[in-house]
Amino acid sequence: MNPDRWNRIEDLYYSALELDPGDREIFLEQQSEGDEGLKDEVLSLLASADRQDSFMEDSAVPLALEVLRSERMGLVGQTIGRYRIVDVLGHGGMGEVYLAHDPSLNRKVALKLLPATITDNHLRVLRFQQEARAASAIAHPNVAHIYEIGEANGLHYITMEYVKGATLRELLKTKALDEAKVLEITKQVCIALAAAHKAGVIHRDIKPENVVVTDDGHVKVLDFGLAKLIEGVRDEPAFHGTVTVNTQPEMLMGTSQYMSPEQIRRQAIDCRTDLWSLGVVLFELVLHRRPFSGETTSEVMVAILEHQPDSSVSDRLSPELSSVLLKSLRKDPDARYQSAEELLHDLRQITGAREFVTTERPRTITVGERIDTIPDPTGERKALATPGRGTFRKLSLIVPGFLIVAASFYYIFQHRFDTTLLDSAFNLRFERLHLSGDINEIVISPDGKYVAYSVVEAGKHSIHVRELGTGSDLRVSPVSDSRYSGLSFSPDGTFVYYLENLAETGTLYRVSKLGGAQRLVLENVNTAVTFSPDGSQMAFVRSSNAVDPSDLVIASADGGSSSVLVRRALTDSRFFSSDMRGPGPAWSPDGKSIACVTHGKGPKLSEFSLEVIDVESMTSKPVSAGPWYHISRITWLSDGSGWIVAANATRGGSGQLYLVGNQVAGVRQITNDPNNYTLVSSAKDSSVFVTRSVEQSSTLWHLSLKDSPPATINVEQKKGLAEVERGTQGRFIYSIFDDKNINLWLQDAGGTRQLTFEADNSKPAMSPDGRYIVFCSTRAGTMNIWRINSDGTQPVQLTTGTYQDLPSFTPDSKWIIYRTGKEV
Repeated sequence: MNPDRWNRIEDLYYSALELDPGDREIFLEQQSEGDEGLKDEVLSLLASADRQDSFMEDSAVPLALEVLRSERMGLVGQTIGRYRIVDVLGHGGMGEVYLAHDPSLNRKVALKLLPATITDNHLRVLRFQQEARAASAIAHPNVAHIYEIGEANGLHYITMEYVKGATLRELLKTKALDEAKVLEITKQVCIALAAAHKAGVIHRDIKPENVVVTDDGHVKVLDFGLAKLIEGVRDEPAFHGTVTVNTQPEMLMGTSQYMSPEQIRRQAIDCRTDLWSLGVVLFELVLHRRPFSGETTSEVMVAILEHQPDSSVSDRLSPELSSVLLKSLRKDPDARYQSAEELLHDLRQITGAREFVTTERPRTITVGERIDTIPDPTGERKALATPGRGTFRKLSLIVPGFLIVAASFYYIFQHRFDTTLLDSAFNLRFERLHLSGDINEIVISPDGKYVAYSVVEAGKHSIHVRELGTGSDLRVSPVSDSRYSGLSFSPDGTFVYYLENLAETGTLYRVSKLGGAQRLVLENVNTAVTFSPDGSQMAFVRSSNAVDPSDLVIASADGGSSSVLVRRALTDSRFFSSDMRGPGPAWSPDGKSIACVTHGKGPKLSEFSLEVIDVESMTSKPVSAGPWYHISRITWLSDGSGWIVAANATRGGSGQLYLVGNQVAGVRQITNDPNNYTLVSSAKDSSVFVTRSVEQSSTLWHLSLKDSPPATINVEQKKGLAEVERGTQGRFIYSIFDDKNINLWLQDAGGTRQLTFEADNSKPAMSPDGRYIVFCSTRAGTMNIWRINSDGTQPVQLTTGTYQDLPSFTPDSKWIIYRTGKEV
């Protein structure tokens, strides 16, 4: 921004001042030639002049022009706090914005501050601070991040992420946006709004000027200067010691062309007002005009309140897009989209048909030689070394009726091989990693020097990267309310890929292992991605809809073109695992095949096994291993001879690590201890692996509404305690997992005793007369309802179907109500 621009603002101000108030906006619309920022600057000054008392009318605004001009240009080269001002970026309704340099982190930031001429306005200062608090509550790659709020030299400032790119207004002028790009941009804005609304923030000023598209196509939503906290969503403790400014209902805030009807009427608003504004933006992007027009602000507002969008929209656009636009712009909020997720779903339905219906054959990867036949594994496993130094952390999880406290350990173990990997003797050395917080996932880099892990701290999710050699730790993702999963490194170890879990599918992002901006790579991804050895392609599982089984998809590594490699139908017997927190596919070291985790259907829904997909022929081959009751992750051995698999061999059992052969049948259990191993990842040369181990202990509490404090009920065997059921006469029935089976226990005044001793037994319920206990058991091969006397004697099978659970008694103790299932 330069002096010539401010001279132009001054000229337009004095010219508009001579006109009638009703004619000023149309004059500025014509003179600004589409420069909304220029027009808004002048309108702001005119509004200030209109509010002045008569004796100040001739002096206050000209003085303000001089002050603004001198302040804006005079600060370049100065230092505010620790930030050195580099250039002027712009001016918004809530303050000036400068490009600044942060020497402590050697990065560019956008520094937004209130001009000194208005810092004596206490209400505006508080609203400025509220903007920072509201926006800082939103941690999402599609929202400009807030770094700091502070005061220095009498100036209040916010430092935020510097986003380099073009606003939608600038892109509209270039006419470089086709419909596909418009829809992609709108989807990313939807994702940003979903995160904001979840954090309790309404933007209230969505318009093309507040959406920036970076050079790589990533969308950032800017300026939550008009944000209002959604009542009842924000936690009061989070604002302890602060002052919250409530925007009064009679104050009209926003930009008239993008205001919702409820905003104009000064009614209470919620997240649906942002969806209206986004609908106006989408209309303008695809049709290059606004849905409601007028020569003055008043006429525009009347059109928004009383007129309908031009009906010709249905003739110029596809029926699907037309339907989305018209629904977004319904004047009754109850008839409009009710959430950003709902709008996002419909946009994905439009783009999904275009993106995924393709006849393009996936490109064949031919790196290395085909895997040779390996003899049966005969190596003897040596004893495990005692876990090395380290500390444990506690993860508290509240479940109905009792408290589980799980102490989780994260180990890294090393081994070396003299011959082929599959038939080598293992000599494992465990070493604990010192990681803080509640870790959900962990993955090691191809060179074995870094680990990336997702962590939960104070209820917020983030991703960190730890350098193993130095112990240095860096948060590389925004702090988010949404869960992160599916962590993976790029083949060269430069980037960490991860999923942000939204609704039924995830959105794939990429970030440098050294931190920096996050880049949206691809939407509608259900599992962690795996890369071809040359890094040009990635594979993942995608759930196309809620009915059909998921597909195995190959896409370019940059998230561009994608195609289905293997599609499964309801008539197939095995389906690809599509759990966002579960295992993803794994590309072989030679690039010729992809290993996938699959599960059965009906009674075999919880049985998991492995399949190998030939990339060139697109045919699959089952692996002679398993089935397991759960597989959390798989990783290839570097010579392609097999995999390390983290899996549960029994229903409800602990996870262990297994060595599985590829070309030959053979499964070798390589851990056998009380720990519960979940997740496994390896360096490229298989010299080092990382895994996650979880141990559980439990305490049973008896809480009385009359007595205080609550009493602790001593449980002789605390590990694996679950499913507490209160019986008659002060008795408690609960299930305990002992690393092999789940069994029922009874506790009363006489002590604690075990009631069942075979198979898995769960979900107990005692009859109101205290004579019987019914429960679910697999002792007959399938999940059925059984009955025993309250002392554990005389077991009787009550049902014989393929699956029944959740039994309960009628009040007269004569009948059992239960849930049943069948194969579909």
